[in-house]
Amino acid sequence: MTDRIRIGELAEEAGVSRDTIRFYERAGLLPKPRRTATRHRVYDHDVALQIRFIRRAQDLGLTLDDIRQLIELRESAGEGVPRGVAEILRARLQTVETRISNDEAYRERLALAIQRAESAEGQSFFAELGADGDHNLKEA
Repeated sequence: MTDRIRIGELAEEAGVSRDTIRFYERAGLLPKPRRTATRHRVYDHDVALQIRFIRRAQDLGLTLDDIRQLIELRESAGEGVPRGVAEILRARLQTVETRISNDEAYRERLALAIQRAESAEGQSFFAELGADGDHNLKEA
């Protein structure tokens, strides 16, 4: 086994496509690979670990910017790392909670719209949706 592997081997080992690896490189999440004399990318095996870290972080709902910050924190290895990680995760959690709250409000508005649509006669529901001003469906 050699110390370095080509992109196809890395993709297979990490469970992603070659395009994903190239995308992560362009996004600054992976180090620029070394090149052979024939310009083929070659990677260290530990890059597969980095890719799996990125995928798991994405599964948590972290953005590429969040992940980039986490990688920078890990590489800094300073004593503030745990606090920095917690801040990034806390900010993402707040975003998710806000999204959930907004989705709950949308669900209530849709339920109200369904009730009104089922009870509306003829075109009155369409007129109600098109009404200007502060209307109950907009505020619900």
